[in-house]
Amino acid sequence: MDVALAHAGITEEGVTIESSVGQDGVVEVQIVRDIADQDDSVRAVRRIVVVDADGTVVEDHSEQACQHGRGHQDFSTEPCL
Repeated sequence: MDVALAHAGITEEGVTIESSVGQDGVVEVQIVRDIADQDDSVRAVRRIVVVDADGTVVEDHSEQACQHGRGHQDFSTEPCL
């Protein structure tokens, strides 16, 4: 998890962090930041960083959930309106 947070340049302050470890040692870290007070269309951003057993980042992408009435409510890569 430390590798994922360092890669993302994120501290644990102000975010919700969930992680899971697969049988092959791959760690998926989901970092969710609520930005509703900073953006009128995006409610929250989720960044998913996947680190393999050797400590190498193998995936890094972001998704957003929209404010009510501004598009999808679940996390998606689709833009908010």
